[in-house]
Amino acid sequence: MTMDRLRKSAAIVTLTLNPALDVSSRVASVTPDEKLRCSEPAYEPGGGGINVARAIHQLGGTAVALWTRGGGVGHFLEELLNEERVENYPVPIKGTTRENFVVTDESNERQYRFCHPGPALTESEQLKSLSKLQRRNRLQHIW
Repeated sequence: MTMDRLRKSAAIVTLTLNPALDVSSRVASVTPDEKLRCSEPAYEPGGGGINVARAIHQLGGTAVALWTRGGGVGHFLEELLNEERVENYPVPIKGTTRENFVVTDESNERQYRFCHPGPALTESEQLKSLSKLQRRNRLQHIW
C-alpha cells in the first residue's frame, strides 16, 4: 500500500465523553460587581478528542470524532462540527452537553476561563459509546 493511499484510508478515531461548546468573548475590563458588556460571542466545538479531530482535519489528515451529544447545546455543537466538515458520530445522551465560557480582559489581555461540569453518563450511555467505537474500529483497518 502506498503512503498516499494509506493517508487517505487510515483515520484516527477520537472518543470524547465530556464534549463542550466553547463560548468566548471580550470585555474592556473585568470589574467585580459591575455589569460587563461583552463583545459578540464566538462559538467553537470543544473537548479533548473533538479538539484533536479538528486539529488533524485542519492539517489535512483524516479523523473521526465520536462524542456524546445532549440537548440543544449538543445539537448546536454537531452543527459546528458539520460546518467544519469534521466527520463525527454523536451518541445521544439524556443530559445536556456542557458549555465553557472564556472572557478576555482587553485592558491586560488576561483570560478568565469558566468551565462547567458535564453530565454524568449512565452505564447504558457509556456502553453505547464504547459499542459505537468498537463498531467503527471493525470497519477500518488500523495500520
